[in-house]
Amino acid sequence: MENFVKKDNFVKKDNYNNFNKKPFRGKRFDKEQRDDNECTVEGKNAVYEAVKSGREIDKILFASGSIATVGNIIALARKNGIMTQETDKRKLDKLSTTGAHQGIIALCAAVPYRTVDDMLAKAKEMNAAPLIVVCDGITDTHNLGAIIRSAEVSGGHGVIIPRKRSAGLNSSCAKAAAGALEHLPVAKLSSTIAAVEELHEKGLKVYAADILHFC
Repeated sequence: MENFVKKDNFVKKDNYNNFNKKPFRGKRFDKEQRDDNECTVEGKNAVYEAVKSGREIDKILFASGSIATVGNIIALARKNGIMTQETDKRKLDKLSTTGAHQGIIALCAAVPYRTVDDMLAKAKEMNAAPLIVVCDGITDTHNLGAIIRSAEVSGGHGVIIPRKRSAGLNSSCAKAAAGALEHLPVAKLSSTIAAVEELHEKGLKVYAADILHFC
């Protein structure tokens, strides 16, 4: 006996098997992953020109064993103070949106980084005492974005992050900040200590929160 499926007042036989197919179990393209990949530059020539032009770059990832072909780019990046990291090629394959990364991908900032002077100028413009948030060890982009958003709505004038061991201003961070990145300056300094020293030099008082006192 043949099987039939009735739909919209007419009978179809050919599409019966479509109703018995198993649910899709493969890997779907995650929208959040796409957001993370929006601020990337891929390929040797593209990354080299991005570094050479002074574009804001959070980190450069290059495939293990590729130093012979991308060594000049890595050297220039390190000379310009850009963090570089050797990683497995499979990670680059996952991050790549073009499928032709040539063993190197630059993770770029969604907005340009600013300076402490920009933050002080913003406070002066608002006729308010400077309020600047210094982050240390915030490696999750969503958490960093939430901090930036909270600082902005609290009347802050800027956020400082260290160059190492910190999340960057990628698209996920910008999304979590909910527009605050367009209004609040974010500076990247060599370290948290350097940030505190510069704030002291500018005449600001620094208060620190220690999680151990809240346990």
